[in-house]
Amino acid sequence: MRACVHLHAQRKQFHAVVTYGIQADHLAPQRCSPMARLPHRPLLFLLTLAPLAAFTGCGGCGDREQPATEPDETEATEESAERDTSHYALAVDGQMVLDVDTLAERVQDMVDRYERVADRPETTPRWRNQRRRRIVQDALHDYLIALEVQGQGIVVTEEQLDQDLSEELGRMFDDRRLFERYLASREISEEEFRAQRRKDLAERLVLAQRGSLDPTDEELQAFYEENIERWHAEQRVHASTITARVLRGGGTEEEQDAERRIREIRSRIVDGGEDFAEVAREVSAGIERPRGGDMGWIVRNEHLRAQLVADGVDQLLFTLPVGEVSAPLRTQLGYQIFLVHDRRDAGTRGLDEVRDNLLRPLRRQVRQRLRHELVRDVEDSVEVEYFEDNWGLEPE
Repeated sequence: MRACVHLHAQRKQFHAVVTYGIQADHLAPQRCSPMARLPHRPLLFLLTLAPLAAFTGCGGCGDREQPATEPDETEATEESAERDTSHYALAVDGQMVLDVDTLAERVQDMVDRYERVADRPETTPRWRNQRRRRIVQDALHDYLIALEVQGQGIVVTEEQLDQDLSEELGRMFDDRRLFERYLASREISEEEFRAQRRKDLAERLVLAQRGSLDPTDEELQAFYEENIERWHAEQRVHASTITARVLRGGGTEEEQDAERRIREIRSRIVDGGEDFAEVAREVSAGIERPRGGDMGWIVRNEHLRAQLVADGVDQLLFTLPVGEVSAPLRTQLGYQIFLVHDRRDAGTRGLDEVRDNLLRPLRRQVRQRLRHELVRDVEDSVEVEYFEDNWGLEPE
């Protein structure tokens, strides 16, 4: 498939280094393929698209003036012959997507992280070769998805990113200081974390154009019935909580402040008649805050709830009258109050109880399927080159 426009001057002036070590030496030519209407450029949703519009356009090949003559095939042949690919690990349409140094660094990083875990055996050549191939394949998939993101004109706005981050941080972290500790443990900055979330959000937006990212009700019901034996449970309770956090190592003053705050919060609900969920969304420091404090269904003696047992929460929830707000309880998180919505005896949990547990794995399946379809379609419109001799593969 021949290129529509060469854009030699612009390509030689453009350089970018992007997330995960994927890089482009220069801008690839625009193709006629409907799957890649815009110039190839890896992970463009991390950068600004506007400056490119002046010389790339946003539509198909028929949307702008074509060269008066066909491109010089002799020039293209000489350019290809002079290309030095000794440092290439992966290329798409002749443009380097992953270089050998980045590939080697990422393999070494995987080895280092693996060997940090005590009592693990040393990595083998087979293990390291598998990681090399996976890194290359992931780099290709990221690049192809980036092409489709640009081809569809998707740009993640700061407002969209801020909203996504707010929801994600509320789900993962119940305190700003915990988030900062997480960043430190991963050795990444908040800006790098935002870039990763921007990439993920852009991918979700482009996949959503192909279909819903949520499983259908029929898929949920089928999965529930196929795994019905997994849903048997002992006595269980549906509850909500509000947390006034005390971080480990917090002094007496922080302890007293948290206890004072939780008592004031309880008074707003019990004496003031405010809605538990609304107050939880406003003031709780727990990970349940975005859900209005909803903890979901808690099964008695379930091993995953060991912390609740140790804190006395388990006993409290299975004795607290339905609809009553508990007195403040000191737990490992700080001071908490609880509200019991419902309690059920041992038996098979209904779909309404396990729906959230089903959504997570099924959403992953739906996203993986849509991602695979997108990558397959875009890959059909480009030329992929694997430079395996440069990967440093070891004899197995």
